[in-house]
Amino acid sequence: MYVFHLGNIIGQTMQTDSLLKLISPQNPDSINANIYYELAKQNYASDTKNAILWAQQGATYFKKIESYAKMSSCMNIEAVCLLILDKPDESIKMHYEILKIRENLNDSNLIAETLINIGNIFYKGQDKEQALEFYQRSKQLVLQNNNTNLLARIYNNI
Repeated sequence: MYVFHLGNIIGQTMQTDSLLKLISPQNPDSINANIYYELAKQNYASDTKNAILWAQQGATYFKKIESYAKMSSCMNIEAVCLLILDKPDESIKMHYEILKIRENLNDSNLIAETLINIGNIFYKGQDKEQALEFYQRSKQLVLQNNNTNLLARIYNNI
């Protein structure tokens, strides 16, 4: 395959360009929301500043259609990007906003994911004890749901 030989960066750029071309004011809001979410998700590590913009756009569209779980996922990408950009105070503030939304949705897997991310911020800030506390809270939720993917993330962090 042509993209394989050009490497992941070229392939990712081509995919990003293709997704950007799909955005249109004529699309239903749900389509544009999902495109922006995919752009942010696929590019947060390599194009962090644009990923923030795309995540914000996605969150706006998801809020408009009252898809609060997906809105919180876009917000989560933005909060992770803020941590990547070495803005832990902004990141943790946003993660606490996300936590409130996810608690209102009563989605224990999304809550657990947010607790892991808050723990990661404390871990990066050298507060290992506080990080462990959030990882343990997340672990309790994950064990109730038998979510092996999140459990693996927690054990990796612990």
